[in-house]
Amino acid sequence: MNAEQWNALYPVGTLVFAYPGCRPEFSSDARRIVTKTRTEAKSVGLDRDGVVWVEDHGSYICLTHVDPVSESVWQDAKQAEETAAAVAAQGALPVPVGDQPQPLDDTQLAEIGARVEKATPGPWSAHEDWPGRVFSDGNPNYLHIARTTGWNAEANEEFIAHAREDVPALLVEVERLKTQLAQAREDAAFMERNTLPELRRNVEHHQAGKQRWRERAEKAEARVTELEAERHTTNEALSDAAEVSEGLYRALYDEKLAGSALYAALTMPTTTEQRQAALDRFLTVAQRTGQLHAPATPTEEAAS
Repeated sequence: MNAEQWNALYPVGTLVFAYPGCRPEFSSDARRIVTKTRTEAKSVGLDRDGVVWVEDHGSYICLTHVDPVSESVWQDAKQAEETAAAVAAQGALPVPVGDQPQPLDDTQLAEIGARVEKATPGPWSAHEDWPGRVFSDGNPNYLHIARTTGWNAEANEEFIAHAREDVPALLVEVERLKTQLAQAREDAAFMERNTLPELRRNVEHHQAGKQRWRERAEKAEARVTELEAERHTTNEALSDAAEVSEGLYRALYDEKLAGSALYAALTMPTTTEQRQAALDRFLTVAQRTGQLHAPATPTEEAAS
């Protein structure tokens, strides 16, 4: 795709995956940039495919290394990059050690909620005139809830007094987290049904593109081999043609000499001796160029 075709399809700001060095189908070290185009495509130098500039990268990138993608695919890739960057910044996540608490099921949560409902209504509080004791509604004359003793009586008193509000608040928070977890699972199921198939299609598309590039490379290599053979054959033919051309040139040159000698023999001499000398020169040239056979000797004439 050249620059003109690209600009007709993709405006500035198109969501793309850009590969500054090499494409992933050619190298496992290929770097991908999840970005947007910031200029129109242009033709630069001898790059007939055209180039384009993208955000988060200084130099231009060849159009063969820029893939337009849908907004959902782009957003997923961007979020994955941000998550990976955050994890890398924080280092490895801690691994739990030892026995871990098991999640509460709905039955256990219902039992806790029932105990909260049956307990004396709150608020509960401690009274400064009655250390170690917890009362309902902060009125020592209203209802005595509990009494604490021992070296940690004051802390236990605070714990019991606040449990009347803390436990219901924790139950509400558990319910909120369960709702959030259910929503997260629903979102994950949606991605499984919709986003992941699109990602798989993109992977298949890239794999098919990789196969096409491999086939093109193989065809190009085969074509180079053919061209090398053709070049060798052409060089041999040119060498033969040069030899033939040189032979023809020499033959023409010899014919020219013979013609000049014949013309001189017929036109230039004025005496019989001069005419005979010119004719002898013509015969000598003609015999050398192969246009006439040498005259037979008296012995050869007698033999014939």
